[in-house]
Formats: sequence, structure tokens, C-alpha cells
Amino acid sequence: LILLSACGPVTPLPTEISTENVTVTPLLLNPGLPPVATLEVNGQTQEAGLGSYCWTSAGVNTCYDVAGISTPRDGLVLTDFPANAQIQFKTELAPDKVTMLVMPIKQGQELQGTDDFHRLWKWNSAEMWWGAGLPPKIKIEYPFQEGEIGNEDGLYIIRIDASWQGWGDASYGFLIQIGAGNQQVDITPESITPSQPVSLTTMTPITRLGKGWVSSVALSMDGKLLAVNTSLGVYVYETKTQHEIWFLPLNAYQWRKLDFSLDGKHLAIGWENGGVLVVNTDTGKTLYHITTEESGQPDWSPDGTKLLTGAGCQDVRVWDANNGVLLHTVQEVKCNNIAPDIVRAVWSKNGQYIYVTPGNGYVQAYDVETFQPLTGYTPYPPKYSFGSDIVPSPTENLFALANGLDIAVMDGLTGKIVKLLNGNRQDIPLKEIAWSPDGKQLSSGNSHEVIVWDVNSGQQIYNISEYQPLPGFGWMPDGKTLAGLVSMDGSLHAVDLASNKELFSLDGFGFIGSFSSYPKWDGPELLTYDGTHIVRWDPITGEVISRSLEPQPTDLLPIYGIGSTQVLSPNGRWSVSGTNSGRIVLWDMLTNQPVASLEGHADQVSGLSWSDDSTMLASSSSDGTVLIWKMP
Repeated sequence: LILLSACGPVTPLPTEISTENVTVTPLLLNPGLPPVATLEVNGQTQEAGLGSYCWTSAGVNTCYDVAGISTPRDGLVLTDFPANAQIQFKTELAPDKVTMLVMPIKQGQELQGTDDFHRLWKWNSAEMWWGAGLPPKIKIEYPFQEGEIGNEDGLYIIRIDASWQGWGDASYGFLIQIGAGNQQVDITPESITPSQPVSLTTMTPITRLGKGWVSSVALSMDGKLLAVNTSLGVYVYETKTQHEIWFLPLNAYQWRKLDFSLDGKHLAIGWENGGVLVVNTDTGKTLYHITTEESGQPDWSPDGTKLLTGAGCQDVRVWDANNGVLLHTVQEVKCNNIAPDIVRAVWSKNGQYIYVTPGNGYVQAYDVETFQPLTGYTPYPPKYSFGSDIVPSPTENLFALANGLDIAVMDGLTGKIVKLLNGNRQDIPLKEIAWSPDGKQLSSGNSHEVIVWDVNSGQQIYNISEYQPLPGFGWMPDGKTLAGLVSMDGSLHAVDLASNKELFSLDGFGFIGSFSSYPKWDGPELLTYDGTHIVRWDPITGEVISRSLEPQPTDLLPIYGIGSTQVLSPNGRWSVSGTNSGRIVLWDMLTNQPVASLEGHADQVSGLSWSDDSTMLASSSSDGTVLIWKMP
């Protein structure tokens, strides 16, 4: 994997970030506390106890830490396997990350200081039985197999760690009894006084270097607007002037598929963890938010009245485009515990048919009048097909399907292959597909080239090696220009195919890992590495002072896992610690207490660096940014 990035114009941040245009689905919370979590196994239900957490409620950051984890006093008894478990968070917003750890209870682990309904157990990671990542969903199904929780009968803690970007993170504890006996641990509990919750002041960065790494784009039908989805959120630009119209901050790794309505008035944003957000393209204000299974992917109907979504668990539904009300369920939710079963669903060019693919070349067609399988249509999956790139022709009943090293053009009425458009590489598959407005040409590409074919002849017309297509790239209305191509330096472009001339460029974006080097202070200036150049910045204005083409020095290498350590300021007054969720906690070393939560990164903190005078902090993250903080 080659990591590429760009250093472009940056804009200093105000001391406070406006949330006027952001509407978030409300969480069902107790004030200052993370969501309640429950575990149901074989008809038994248990509410989790809370361990350590940091949580934001009503603008107040509250952190609580204790030398253990709380669990119910009586465990769920499991004697029959497989034990079909369901972990559920009592909230309307799915977490960003979820992990599960299992630990056997051993002698001397119970502590005093809990109420009459809970126990408090020492948490010793060295005694962990095993751990695993779980899908980031509100309801998580997991089948415990015999011997999977532990090899012996007895008590076990199931610890669930969950994080909600922008809200906080928490550790939950469940108590499980394997077998009918040994339900009590014969110990003398130690005495412990749990820590009291601490409220933290929220700090925002004074400068942001970089706009985050780009995951997808969308071009409006009239070519006037370009939406760019990054690790920080969604930017919308006017293509004629390259003016940034608005920016909507969103959680990292979640908001993926972008789709403009045909009139360009609305933008639908698919959510990786489930759901679709619909916003006004003039203002960025939220109109409504619909709920789907994980990886919700929107597609507007040709007449603009309906919104189609495909998602995990084979979930396919049709919604009213005006208000997000559910109109039809095309495919019922059908989950399993092995694969997410994520499907992509799109309308035909005339809106009479719906095509659904799970990404294996097998495409099902539905008649929109009856929502039954289309008569006379039989799927003919292309050989070696994989990926969910399916794009209907704008003029005929055809659709294009990613087919490994080729692109398959399929008959939308019969399911048969009409044409195979051949690529040039045998080692890198083609992905991302875009039809020209007249339906006569089709473009696709990979990390090394962009290809344009004549659909009728199957011959290549253009081949561009300096760019690669981003998900959602498209043709301008002139039928001669491709927009949403990324160059080697990470900037975005619209390129005239005949002349290979760039019509416009957008700087400041990058790829995964851009700007995530360990920042280093050189007097009052800051040094970073963008993949090819050492970049010297003015940390207050965000302006680039100089770039020098050099290999990355070891002192600018990212330092991952930084959440396990604290970085002390040169004068010894402050200390900071980063987390995997992007939060940074500032400690006052005079009182040895946390005093502030530094909010701005959307993913794991990879570097922390103090200025020589201890007045400023630079932090880097795998979200593709470096942030500058002014000490209180």
C-alpha cells in the first residue's frame, strides 16, 4: 500500500466550532452517562454495569475511572450451547467501535465499594481469556459456542468497550456463570473507594492543518456542485469557482456514499454503521435521517420522489424523498452471524426496475409496480465478479458491473452480458464506474489509471495514468470532462479527457495516513511529513512556509498506541494522553487531575508534540490532520 498525501491551503479554526447546521439523532441517555447496555442470552436479560468512561452530555465532559469494572451481583447462567447472545445499546445512534473481552474470575478479584445490586471486580488484562472486534451496531448478535467463553465452569466477566465519536467511550461489564455450580467466589473482598466523576472543560484547536483523507465524492447532475466526503466530514464546493459552500463535520469512517438528488437541492449521505442523512445542499442543514441496517447506501429515483437504500442484512427499502417515511420493503432484513450481507440497490434509468447486488456478480431485478422479481430476467453473473459497483446506463436498460479486471455491461431486462470492457492490468482490479451523459462512453479505473471505453465497440478511447477515480466520480454535462479524480499529490481534479488539461483542482485533501506523521517543533515553527516532503508550517496562521523533498526522518514517524502513555510538557506543568477514538485529555500536573478534553480529531491519535515554551501542543491523527492547541 502506497500512502499519498497533499499539503494545501488551510484555514485557521475559530476558538469554537459552530454546530448550527448539524442535526444529530438524539441519544436516549441519562445526563452525563453513556447509554445503557443489555445482554440477552437464551431468554435471560442482564443490564451491564459501567466501568471507566468519558462522556459528553449537555456540553459537559465527564470522566470516571475506577480500579475495576462493575457487574450485576448474579450472573446469567449458561448451560446449553450454542448460546445465542444479543448485546444491545439503548440509544438511536450506533457506536463507532465495539470490542469484546472475556475474563475468568479468580481469587481476590472482588472489591468493596459497590451497591447492593452490583459487584466490583478488579480488571486484569493479563487474565483475559480472549478478545474480538464486534460490528458497530445498536444490536449485535453473537453465538457463543461451547468452550468459547471458558474451558471450565465458573464465573466470567464479559467486558464490552464501545465508543461514539463526538460523545465519548465506555466500558461495560456483564457477569456470566458457566455451568450450574460455583456461582459464588469464596474470597474476602478488598476495600476500595471508587473515584468520583470529574467534569472536564472542552478545548477546540486554534488551527487545523489538512482537510482529512477523501473516501468518496459526488457530482450534481448539472455539474455545478461537487461534494467531497473526508475523514472529518462532508465539504460541498461550487465547481465553477471552487468556492467552499459549506462543511458538515461527521464521524470518521462512517459517512460513505454520497448522492445528489436530480434537481441538486438535496444531498443524501450513506452511513457505514446504518442509516442515511439527507441535507439541504444550499445550507448543509439536516432535513431528515432514515434508519437502515449497517452500510446504508442511498440512490434517488429518476423522478426525485423516492429514495432507495441498500444496506447490511440484505436490507432494501424505498422511502418518501420529501420526509423519509418508509414506503416499501423490497427485501426483508435477514441477518446471519458470519457475513454482513451488505447489498447495493439502484434504480433503472426509467425508474421502472430496481437492481440489487451483494457484490458477487449476482444481480436481482425487481419490478417497481409489484416489487416482485422481474419477469423474463435471469441473473447471469460474470466470471470472477466481485465488488458492489453497479451503475445503470442513463439512456438504455443496461447497467455496468465491476468484474474484476473487466467491466461487464449487462442487459437490464434479461440479465445477460452485452459487452465486456477489458482493462490493462492483470494485477489490479478495476473499480468505480461512471457513464457519460449520452450513455455512449463508460469510465472506470484503479490506483494507476483511468480508462474510457466506447460502449458499442468496446474499444478504449482514453487512458490517463496521472489520476485515479474516487468512489462517486462522474462526468460533467459537457460529456468531455471527468470530475472527482485524485492525483498523486492527493488533490482533487476535473480533467478534460481530450486535452488531459485540469479544469479545476481542490487542494488540502489526502489519503489515509496523510498528515499523520509525528509533528515536530522547530522553534516557533512546526514540521510535518506528507509522504514526499517535509513541510514547514506557521502554526498560528496555518500557512505553509516551505516544502523540501526528503525521505521521512525517524523523528517524524507516527507513534501509534499513544493512548497508553502520557506526554509531559517541557516545563512539567501539563501532560496529555491520546485515545484510539481521537480524544486527548489534558492533565494539570500540579493537582494530578484531568482538566480538559481536547476535541477535534476523528480517529486514533498518532502523535503529540509540545512547543519548547509549553504554550502550544501539536497533535496528529490517522484521520489525516494535525491540530494546534493553545494551553489555558
